[in-house]
Amino acid sequence: MVKFKRSLPIIMLGLFLFAQLAAGASNPSETALRYLQNLIAGDFQAAQAMHNAQMQGAIDANGLQVAWEGLLKQAGPLRDVGQPFVESQNAYTLVYVPCTFDTGVLDVLVVIDAEGLIAGLNFVPHELRASWQVPDYADPELFNEATIKFGLPEWELNGTFTTPRTAGKYPVIVLVHGSGPQDQDATVGANKIFKDIAWGLASRGVGVFRYDKRTVTHGARMNAQTVTVEEEVIADAVAAVERVYGFPNVSSVFVLGHSLGGTLAPEIAARTTYANGMIIMAGTPRPLSELIVEQVSYLSGLDGVVTPDEQAIIDGLTVQTAALNKRTLPMNETIMGAPAAYWYDLLDRNPIEALQEFGKPALFLQGERDY
Repeated sequence: MVKFKRSLPIIMLGLFLFAQLAAGASNPSETALRYLQNLIAGDFQAAQAMHNAQMQGAIDANGLQVAWEGLLKQAGPLRDVGQPFVESQNAYTLVYVPCTFDTGVLDVLVVIDAEGLIAGLNFVPHELRASWQVPDYADPELFNEATIKFGLPEWELNGTFTTPRTAGKYPVIVLVHGSGPQDQDATVGANKIFKDIAWGLASRGVGVFRYDKRTVTHGARMNAQTVTVEEEVIADAVAAVERVYGFPNVSSVFVLGHSLGGTLAPEIAARTTYANGMIIMAGTPRPLSELIVEQVSYLSGLDGVVTPDEQAIIDGLTVQTAALNKRTLPMNETIMGAPAAYWYDLLDRNPIEALQEFGKPALFLQGERDY
């Protein structure tokens, strides 16, 4: 089994905000294998040429090179490519290609759209294709679930309200995702982290509201060149807090944000009078653009050697980050998976200032194995 400290491809692809999944292709296995062969051969230009329009804007050939070479650093040389496994997930066609590396078997997950173009890429442990299992700490007999629609009429979203079967009032937590298009369960392979949290807390008397991100439900209608975290995250999170606060038996509402959601949690909570506190999981007050450079540098050196190609990528990211800080990049220039306008907007936000303005209880949580 391949064990990751943290997968470089997952870090990078999590920031590709507008790489939307679409309906299945006619020969998805052949398309996925051809795409994978380009990655294996180091022909990242050819691989990128297979992307659909949204993926073209989300990741360039250098980004693919960072992801693939980062995988090889952690998993070791590729030894064998197995038979693809194809499945449908909602309207999506997902192709899992089992690949044997020195350290074990890993699935290269390739998503194919209706036109046979690549709409998504990830690397997941082979065993994660098993079905989701109810966690030991959750008891479905102790809670109810209801589908709730909310948000602006033109951007209406589906959410699930998980409520404890207890008499009297109970607190509610609203879950806010990290970056990238994510469903309400925060699904990655067989993992459904937000569903786990919702079922676990509801089993202990705490209500939880989770929802599909706007970039999942309405991504095809969003303008990737102008969207900011206001449209991607904040507006819908505020609407979610205000939606659940009005339900009977709700005593209080807390915002729980993970990663980018944690960074934005203070602003979300401060934007509504209905938030009673917040929980920040792996959030940061530092600019995400700077953190990406540090992450790539760290992962490139995991094997003790930084190759000239890797150093060139690090240097390029460093130059781009400096240009961002000086605000010399054109607004529509893509950097690290998003237009410069997106990063400029993030630089203008101040989580510490928003936290001070909020002035209510906050709990900070960080994974012990995060670097």
